[in-house]
Amino acid sequence: MCTKRQAAIAAALGFAALLLTATARAENGEESSVAAPVHPPSGPFELTIGNGYVQGFGRVTSARALDQVAGAGLDLNASLDDRLTPRWSVGIQTSFDVFTHEQNTAVGGLAATAGATYHLMPMTRGDPWLRLGVGYRLLWEDDPPGRQGASVWRHALQAASLRLGYDLRLSEDIALAPFAGADFDVFVWENDSNATGGAVRSDAFGAFMVAGLQGRFDF
Repeated sequence: MCTKRQAAIAAALGFAALLLTATARAENGEESSVAAPVHPPSGPFELTIGNGYVQGFGRVTSARALDQVAGAGLDLNASLDDRLTPRWSVGIQTSFDVFTHEQNTAVGGLAATAGATYHLMPMTRGDPWLRLGVGYRLLWEDDPPGRQGASVWRHALQAASLRLGYDLRLSEDIALAPFAGADFDVFVWENDSNATGGAVRSDAFGAFMVAGLQGRFDF
């Protein structure tokens, strides 16, 4: 089970790694200012791996709020992008979420997002960026109220995904970035493992807020 404490520990470990790396660079006499110039990424592809804290808001059905299905959680994410220019990249991001739960025995989520990232200052060590995308989200739970013994899968259109971050570039090809963002979802389909019929429409709106730390690797 994921807790807020575990999510905070994961973020703290990431920031500790960042501080240790920066200290080592300073001891070697290297420039540490975020305004210092640096060559833009040279590789055509970027791999990004991160984790953070995630929380859902809104509704999964007209009768049930999202926070009644899934509490606070841990978000693990990865993306593969094509760096088209120093400022622009496009690619696919996937996320796996594990949530705390009270009204069921287990709950988790998956998301896949196609998006574009714009880097504001790719020629400096401190590079703020913005990512926009659209995609698909799956949220599942086991043994919801009144449906014991069933697994329920809810499918959503990810109408918009927004992330803001700040790359701290340790080298030309490696960066660490704190980030925060949200995606806005329309739950349109539901499957019950015990149902004998087809899927059931829910037509509910939700949002997932996320914040954490990620590493970006160009190759």
